[in-house]
Amino acid sequence: TLQSRGLGDVYKRQAQANQNYFMISKNFCNMTSRLGYHFSIVETVMGDRPDENYVSFHYKGGGADYERRLKRLAFLREILEEESFAVDIKEDSLFARLEDHEKVFIGERLKILGYLTIHSRQLDMIMSNSSMVSYYGSKFRKDIRDMVHARRSDSDSTRKSQS
Repeated sequence: TLQSRGLGDVYKRQAQANQNYFMISKNFCNMTSRLGYHFSIVETVMGDRPDENYVSFHYKGGGADYERRLKRLAFLREILEEESFAVDIKEDSLFARLEDHEKVFIGERLKILGYLTIHSRQLDMIMSNSSMVSYYGSKFRKDIRDMVHARRSDSDSTRKSQS
């Protein structure tokens, strides 16, 4: 029947909408991710020539109202700018970019984008609660520091002790 065929089309479109695409090579990565109402693109070039290296990030969507989605983008902007990204917000889309850095630095920022992509999906739901926003701001910064910056300090210490 037309009704059952229509429902099948809805499920088919949902399955297609939730597909994620990855292209990865030695010096290039592109990830397009749609998870529910959230859409993100991460693209990076990480090679031996810093002037050719970059990482870019586009983030859009969410299931909450427009105001809370904008608050989440402001939250993400603050963290990304602390991590050296140039950030622009247009309507309910965030665009971030970082260029001209060494491979290790770009790789660390790529890890941060992975963390933010995974952990920020539900943030729009708590954006009207300032104490929760403060809590998650502190948590994200600590997690990023532990994930990226602490490892850098550990590897620097190891290199110095081997010298």
